[in-house]
Amino acid sequence: MNNKPFYSPIVLIGGMIAISFAAPITNIINASPIFIALIRLFFSFLLLSPFLLNNIFRKKELPDRKLIKYTLLSSIFLSLHFIFWISSLKYTSVTSSVVLVTTNPLFVSIFSFVFLREVVKKKLKIAIFIVLLGGIIISSGDNITRIKLYGNILALLGAVMASLYIITGRKIRQEYSLVSYTTILYLFSTIILLCAAAVFDVPFSGYSFRTYLLIIFLAIVPQLMGHNAFNWALKYISPTLVAMLILFEPIGATIINYFFSGYIPDANELIGSVFILIGIILSIM
Repeated sequence: MNNKPFYSPIVLIGGMIAISFAAPITNIINASPIFIALIRLFFSFLLLSPFLLNNIFRKKELPDRKLIKYTLLSSIFLSLHFIFWISSLKYTSVTSSVVLVTTNPLFVSIFSFVFLREVVKKKLKIAIFIVLLGGIIISSGDNITRIKLYGNILALLGAVMASLYIITGRKIRQEYSLVSYTTILYLFSTIILLCAAAVFDVPFSGYSFRTYLLIIFLAIVPQLMGHNAFNWALKYISPTLVAMLILFEPIGATIINYFFSGYIPDANELIGSVFILIGIILSIM
């Protein structure tokens, strides 16, 4: 593993704050989840593309077949992550959605066992039980409805896709630069989401100027400043630790969402969230 630069803590703290804006901002955008993800990643690609072109023209790093292959796989997981997670915000609360989608460290551990045949430790089994218990508590409150339960399931599917995205990204970042990986990643993701938009007949017009501004904000702050901070860190720290740092997002998102909408999580959401966060921390210790 490469030595961490001295400014790593600053980058990671900035990244944690930046991603906390994703859910509260996305929650107030009145548009299709596919459209939001598409525009967010497309603008991210546009902002990064000059840096990639500069690397190519200077022959600093030329994309090869291996980079294209693994980045394409990663982009599929990223696209599905956004579709599931953004959709979940339409059905459940910001707190429930973000807490459930950040269960990805647990899934990283599970997938490491499934694909890498790593031994399942006793504490991981306990962690899985605690997280499941937390999920049951969140989904069993007095105000739970079938619609909210559906949103919680979508958030969990988003967590599964995020886990696969992190694992794949870790492999790529060991050999390729952040610019090459993320620029091509966002390009492929944009193409995939364009195809999804065509299949599901997602409209591309009729949105307010405010909607586009909010999505551009998502591209600059949570995506480029947030996601890219963690993609950058994958070269220097383990994907499990990266996933652990992302656990700050539910706390930050809940605080920001309170100032945006005044929403206060109910007792079940708070108690269930605590169980889930304890389980996740236990799984990666």
